[in-house]
Amino acid sequence: MRLIGKGAMGEVWLADDDLLKRQVALKLLSLSASLSEAEREASIARFYREAQAAGKLSHRNIVVIYDISEEGGRHFISMEYLQGQTLDRVIASGPQPPERAAEIVAQVAEALDYAHRQGVVHRDIKPENIFLLPDGTVKVTDFGIARVMGTTTMTQAGAIIGTPGYMSPEQIKGERVDSRSDIFSTGVVLYELLSGVKPFDAETITSVMYKVVNEPPPPLASLVPGVPAWLAGVVERATAKDPAARYQSASQMASELRSGGAYAEEAAPGTVLLREGAPAKGTVLVTAHAGLEVRCPGCGAGLKQGPKFCPRCGIPVTPAVPAKDAAPATHILQQAAPATVAIHPRLASAAPVPAQPPVPEAAAAAWEAPVKKRGGGRKMIAALLILALAGAALAAFLVLRGGPDRKKAEEKARLSEEASEDKI
Repeated sequence: MRLIGKGAMGEVWLADDDLLKRQVALKLLSLSASLSEAEREASIARFYREAQAAGKLSHRNIVVIYDISEEGGRHFISMEYLQGQTLDRVIASGPQPPERAAEIVAQVAEALDYAHRQGVVHRDIKPENIFLLPDGTVKVTDFGIARVMGTTTMTQAGAIIGTPGYMSPEQIKGERVDSRSDIFSTGVVLYELLSGVKPFDAETITSVMYKVVNEPPPPLASLVPGVPAWLAGVVERATAKDPAARYQSASQMASELRSGGAYAEEAAPGTVLLREGAPAKGTVLVTAHAGLEVRCPGCGAGLKQGPKFCPRCGIPVTPAVPAKDAAPATHILQQAAPATVAIHPRLASAAPVPAQPPVPEAAAAAWEAPVKKRGGGRKMIAALLILALAGAALAAFLVLRGGPDRKKAEEKARLSEEASEDKI
């Protein structure tokens, strides 16, 4: 065995599993001699309970827990041995490129989403608990065990749970926490990866906790001028003070990081999804989604791309056309009529978008032309119907008036038929 890590609450040893012929990491629980017997028993019980919760998780981005046991009065966890480095060492090398930071944190969010769906909240997401393997795979460690084990800022008996610089405001205030607390901590890690500095740094723990609860972090753009606006928006939303303003699931955060900001939450039919960089007034940049519909403002009928008029009520509608300089699967939707607009979370602080955007003059002219043309067509159709009715009336009049002549013709035709039969 070889000692590979040590903290105030335990040690980590590298050992060989002779039975399965593999190397494992053994994490040994250290209990302070100052703890009372009741506190020791509570700590051991919590250690086992939380280790068992972590042991039921099976995900490529979560460290594998093999066993939990006791030997010679020492309680330990046998777990997957990881080769690579923790994120605190990665951050110490300097700010990371946006693409790399987004990829790392997307894997963290995917691991958390899985854990949350299994009913496990980490409560201590921080760089030291995130491992980066040489092939780029991320492993999240210390699920639940962080209540007892970790650094000097970690949990002691009766103390707060978590590391102050990464704890959510509700966690610091001692309120009930859920999966959104982990999302806050993940946003803090992303901020640190991009900037190389802690967003709530201060000289004392008390000052750090005050900043987390009451002050926003310095804008990323002021520290990293080249950071993409969408990525800064992900950090801003994840680290919102109000849990309701954050991503409501880690999968949402992971999806946005994976898609480079093009992700938008599912919207109801008839909703136009507004993205950053709308090209001009009266146009909205939308990401093409399966099931995205545009509805007629007059009758509510679903409209497909292509028709210029609503098939039900005839209101003119300008169809969606491909965006010239947009990414694949992106369209420019001309708003020929009022539409429901769902503002992307990153644009919530931007200038409000009116429910019925102003129509450009050129577009207005384009819309009026089909209306006039359609109005002329209706007049022509009405005239043709009148002529047809008049012709039918005239034909009926002639038939009635020519009744005797028609009778003579029928008699003549019948006589001719009799004459033919006689000849046969």
